[in-house]
Amino acid sequence: MSKQLKAEVDNAVRALAENRGATLEAVALQPALMTLECVIAEARDDVRAGTSLDVLAAIVAAFLEEAADALEEHPHAGTEPNRSAAARAALGLEPGTQGKPLRGTRGEPGRIGTVARWLAYDSASLFKKRQDGRSPFDVLLEDVAEQLVRREVAHQVGERRAMQLARRLPLESAMKIDWLARFECYYRLWSPLSGMRNDINAAVAHHQSGDADELDYFSRKALYYYSWFLWELHAFQHAHGGLWILPDPAAEQTIADATWMLRKPLALTELDDSILRLAIDGWPELAHFVQATYRDAALRRIISTWTDWLASCACSASEDPADGCLVHECLLWTDSFADTLDAQWDQLADWYAVDRPSSAVDTHLEHAE
Repeated sequence: MSKQLKAEVDNAVRALAENRGATLEAVALQPALMTLECVIAEARDDVRAGTSLDVLAAIVAAFLEEAADALEEHPHAGTEPNRSAAARAALGLEPGTQGKPLRGTRGEPGRIGTVARWLAYDSASLFKKRQDGRSPFDVLLEDVAEQLVRREVAHQVGERRAMQLARRLPLESAMKIDWLARFECYYRLWSPLSGMRNDINAAVAHHQSGDADELDYFSRKALYYYSWFLWELHAFQHAHGGLWILPDPAAEQTIADATWMLRKPLALTELDDSILRLAIDGWPELAHFVQATYRDAALRRIISTWTDWLASCACSASEDPADGCLVHECLLWTDSFADTLDAQWDQLADWYAVDRPSSAVDTHLEHAE
């Protein structure tokens, strides 16, 4: 069990309990819970649910309630003490406790009395430290967090097992791999990366020429293609466990590294990436997505960060990129992905009798720059 994961979930569960419980609004502000792989997988598996932030928050709340129920053999028996009911009350999930403050305010009762009753404690002793430095309330919340972490770890182990089962067949039967279907999946990532690369180059060029309007336009387009890439990458990881199968094992590693390393120089967080995946899911058309970057508060913040990141490039177009340029570091890994994938396809597609022809689109874009 990851100590870091346990600590993050512990802190998130405590933050919910010490305020007004696991309301959808409060849960949505806890990235440690919203980005759990088991939560995201649950949303993806239920086609009726969609992938909005409210849906993810509702799934987290349901998982928290199931974690609380796991603390008691008969969680709804109504007998006291009942740690399950106490845990639900601590998180504002027990009937009559939703949205109430923990300690209460003037004119508004809190949840402490309900928690204490279900634990068969006096309210005054609920927070009293024992010899191990933890109070009964601390232990209750830690047990809920541990149940949730166990669920996350079990999901991750299952995903890893699925990846192992999907490993390539032995060399003597390797030709049974459906290469065409595999490369169709791979090129679904290649397409948005190509668009992102072209629009990043255009945005940087217009920034350096002082054209703020064109910088803004190409910045929003580049963010759209990056979001599309994130969505396709997540779909690939979900469908194939993120397992790259290529004719050359070294190319497999290069491709896997590139999909990870091209995101490292960006000024965006994992939560930002999650928001962008949800955005592209809700606004798949470029026009709708661009409109959303003006209207949606989260996307407005992200596009501001994204544009500032693009504008940080001060490299001369006539010279090699400067050392330490984060924009060109991203483009370097993007090119590595595209070039390696093209080379692997050409190696496999033995009907090509000549070298890959140059693209008219690339030639046009080079002249446009």
